[in-house]
Amino acid sequence: MATTSDYLKYLPAVLWQNDPPPNLFSLGTMLCPFEKLLTGINDGIAITHGDNSVMTLVTQSVKGSPLSQTVNITPGTGSKFLAGSSYAYSGATPEVVNVAAVNANTLTAVIRQDHAANQTIVNSSGTHQPVQDVIATLVKLYGPWTTPTEFLDWLAQWVALQLDPAWDEYQRRSVIARIVSMYAQRGTKPGLYEFLDIYALARRRPRLVIDDDAKLLFAKPQPGAFAAIPALVSQTPLVAPQCMSRDDTGYVLIGDLGTNDGTIEPALWRLSIGGAYDYAAGKGAVPPAVPVAPSPQPFQPASLHLSAPVCVAVDSPNACAYVIDLTIQYVLYRLADAQVGTVTLSGTPTTGESGVIAVDGTPYTLAQTTGNTLTQQATAWAATLNATSPFDTAYLATATGGAIVITTLSGPPGNDLTLVVSSTHLNLTATGPCYSSFTAFSAPPTGLVFPVAMCVDASGHPLVLDRGALVTHASKTAIVDVQVSGGIYSGTVSHAFAQIVEPLSMTLRTSGTILVGDASYQGSAIPATLWEIDPSTWSITDLLGAVPQANNPLVAPTGVVEVDAHHLLVLDAGLRPYRPDPGSPFTVIVAQQPAIYAVDLSVSPPTITLASDQRALVYPRDMVGESDGTLYICDSGLPDLAGYDSQKWRSLPQQFSVVTHFQGNPAAPVFSVTLSGTPTTGESGVVTIGGVAYTLAETTGNTPAQQAAAWVTALNATASFSAGYVAGSVGDILNVYSVPGSSANGVSFGVTSSVDLLLSAGLLAATVTLSGTPTTGEHGIINIGAIPYTLSETTG
Repeated sequence: MATTSDYLKYLPAVLWQNDPPPNLFSLGTMLCPFEKLLTGINDGIAITHGDNSVMTLVTQSVKGSPLSQTVNITPGTGSKFLAGSSYAYSGATPEVVNVAAVNANTLTAVIRQDHAANQTIVNSSGTHQPVQDVIATLVKLYGPWTTPTEFLDWLAQWVALQLDPAWDEYQRRSVIARIVSMYAQRGTKPGLYEFLDIYALARRRPRLVIDDDAKLLFAKPQPGAFAAIPALVSQTPLVAPQCMSRDDTGYVLIGDLGTNDGTIEPALWRLSIGGAYDYAAGKGAVPPAVPVAPSPQPFQPASLHLSAPVCVAVDSPNACAYVIDLTIQYVLYRLADAQVGTVTLSGTPTTGESGVIAVDGTPYTLAQTTGNTLTQQATAWAATLNATSPFDTAYLATATGGAIVITTLSGPPGNDLTLVVSSTHLNLTATGPCYSSFTAFSAPPTGLVFPVAMCVDASGHPLVLDRGALVTHASKTAIVDVQVSGGIYSGTVSHAFAQIVEPLSMTLRTSGTILVGDASYQGSAIPATLWEIDPSTWSITDLLGAVPQANNPLVAPTGVVEVDAHHLLVLDAGLRPYRPDPGSPFTVIVAQQPAIYAVDLSVSPPTITLASDQRALVYPRDMVGESDGTLYICDSGLPDLAGYDSQKWRSLPQQFSVVTHFQGNPAAPVFSVTLSGTPTTGESGVVTIGGVAYTLAETTGNTPAQQAAAWVTALNATASFSAGYVAGSVGDILNVYSVPGSSANGVSFGVTSSVDLLLSAGLLAATVTLSGTPTTGEHGIINIGAIPYTLSETTG
């Protein structure tokens, strides 16, 4: 038969010019059958039916009640049917004809003649499907879920897709079905996530997040809906924000690490709720020259150079803020005297000339006087500004030497000093809003070991949440009350809390109590919790202690915001351990998508529900809330690791990376339980691991896959199990992974089936470590699936 149809010449070349060569399926080969049926192809090949036999249908009238019978026909002989007629067979081999009763008066037989040697009488219709039916079902060829497997490569060409040879049939069909909608989202974060999902089909789905360089994000959760988390700030100078705090007027202070090569220094930045940085007005220039463009300016005093700001807290009533910075040790700074900006004069004041200062968008033209010193000119200009409306209603100008300091009359400064213009003989240089003074409580006074969060109480005391130990050791959590009054430090009082295992966040409630987000044991799958502490007695309450573990999705609560007395919003990073292990930073015990959760304390037990999209965050560090319900989140991206310089690339424009975390310990055994049969309410299966039996109830109506998923939830919610193991399921297979570093590695495993549900145990991966001296005549035994394998040793 022709390998390519002549019909191609009637179609645009763009449809077939990239067809694969002959013998591979293509548009040209697909059209050949149509050409043969409709106009014919002179290829000398006949259209055959079935097995080339000629079928003869015989229907006979009979008397009485006919009986079904079997007639053996021998070549060259006649065989009588029930009605008395005979049939002469001219074939070469015997065959059997089944004669069936159709009704009371007929018998029907199908006789096959001229069949090939040794053929049997099976499936003897031998007819083609009608052409009309073939045409009616052609649409199935173009459906990714209905087309035959051998058509998939051809169908992929229709949507400009090259299938990955590593994909299985499900992945191939799935991507063909979804690729057109993916094209519509090309270049977008959701589109990339959808494409990555194709590669994420595995026994345990990995945690895939796209770091598109978003440093500050926002969300406004609403009851009964998942809130989107759009990026508010993606550009520098923010690089890797570690902490944040909000003042009473809505500005947000953010402590950022900058880059580790010094191109962007660690600093404290202040942003408006719209994401605008504070800017220095730049250096003035004589018209028509253009003044130096404004540039972002940190909110810390110019003389304070930070190394690694890890905690920040605003004390709005006392118009100051506190920052904890890590150099060789932790130092607590008190920043005060916030100002709108400073205008520094240099050169010679000259009568007839003037300078221009724009504050809050309003320009003020200030005349000069020949003979004035810079101090005198600054004093004269300050007096002019203070007597000029609208400046005098919102700001105060103070002359300090040859400079003018501008402050607000009430509240913190806005980002208001936007422009200065110099004259011929007098140059003006401006700085933007910032705290102008600081006090270092050195030594450090608190004896901090590992501070993770900070807030300021009603008395103006900084409260520091200190882990009390390095991450390689068990925590010794304490809240350190730093005694500060009127800016004067007088000591610290430390309150220890042995109940808090892995503190990550802290916030002060309107009632005066303190909330602490606790990530729990980092070597287990036990859920995180929230502690409430009463500072009047320093008593502690577990707010989520009554929540069943299966109903608590919290893993790493890095931020908590109070909505009202009974409702909280919790930012969760989704990783356990939260701080990457340098040895295996991308293999973790729990790999869950970061998200915001709503906690309802008005019911007992409290409920925890997902409140946001799960694919906007990477490594969220902190969260604050606005009075209108808007949340602001700082995200540092993954911490720097060996061979992974996150801070450096996050300082570059238009960068993104895909960060993948795998759940489980690849070096530990992976036990599996395959479920088959029918789950039935009232029955149960038993999984025994490490000598502990876990009885798992079944539910009528569940498929084995649904039952496996339900059992995973039940196992992970059991304290004795989650202390050493993590369960996961893929279809009807339940997998059990041991927690890295636990004594659970390599323990015994068994299952017990129920009446209707069969459990089959397996070991997907195991490691046997040999130590000592192999000796001829001795042997070791490995039991796999209850079968012992005796392995001989050899001396030497």
